[in-house]
Order: sequence, then structure tokens, then C-alpha cells
Amino acid sequence: MLATLGVLLSACVTAAGMRYFAHWQWIGALVFGALIAATDPVSVIATFKEANTHGRLLVLIEAESLLNDGTAAVAFGVVIAVASGQPLTSIEISAMLFKTIGGGILCGGAVALGALLLAGRTDDHLVEITFTTVAAYGSFLLADHFGLSGVLATITAGLVMGNLRSVLLSWLSRSSCKA
Repeated sequence: MLATLGVLLSACVTAAGMRYFAHWQWIGALVFGALIAATDPVSVIATFKEANTHGRLLVLIEAESLLNDGTAAVAFGVVIAVASGQPLTSIEISAMLFKTIGGGILCGGAVALGALLLAGRTDDHLVEITFTTVAAYGSFLLADHFGLSGVLATITAGLVMGNLRSVLLSWLSRSSCKA
């Protein structure tokens, strides 16, 4: 909840600053505010890793950074829709947020599971690395194609491949031994 409100507050403060200090039109200021409101998840995570932060705090900050991306993408979409004259209700905005975040996560998970199933058919580590790279980049492209969060898709694909790889590959090897 705080990630969403924080991004929206940051976008509004930035837009107000651009409106009153730079004398921009409101719609341009809102587009700019929504565009730069999200934090960069990579730099936040890297900063915490440099500070040797571990445990629950690191997990919470990583999750918050990823939700910031989804919220900023939806805020940008809402501002662009309003700028083009399309009226939006709060239900439509909520649905857009759910679609962007949830769809990105589902897309990343699906691509990662497909890549793991393919990687489980080989013992060559170079092929497994190739599937990992294709899953990361492919999940971003697929999510972006459908208007979902590419960053969340890529992160989810990495988490699924990193955490489920050994489980899925051992299951595949057991099931192939039985056949």
C-alpha cells in the first residue's frame, strides 16, 4: 500500500513542481511526474547489497521496488489516457493496476516454467544458461507486447528459474527414469 501511495505522491509533487516552478501545462507536468516517479529497483537492490543488508528488510525493499514499477506504469497509462480525452473510473484504474502487475508476474512465471521444462531435457550447462537468458529477455518482450509490466515479468522469471530449477529438474529426471 505504501509503495503505491508513495509513487502517486511522488508523481503529484513532481507534477506540481513542474507546473508552478517551470510553468508547464498541467497535463505535461502530470505526464512527466508519472514518468519519473518510480524508483529504480536495480539501484535500490544494489545499494542494499553493498551495505551488506540481509534478511527480511532486503526482501521488503525488493518487493516495494518492484511494486513501484507496476504502479508507475499504471499511473503513466492513466495520465496518457486522460491526456487523450478518455474518461477513466476508479474501477478501470484498479483493473489496469491489477492487469499490469498480476499479468507481468504470470507472464514471467509461465515463460520461466517453459524454459525450465526445455532446459530439463539437456545436461549441457551452456544450453541451460541460454534458456535462462532467453527466459529473462523473452518474458520482458512478451509482457511488454501485451501491455504488462516487463520488469516484473523478468524478475519473476529469474526468481522462478533460480528457485525452482533444482526442484523441477530433479522431478523431470525421476519421471524420465520411470519411463
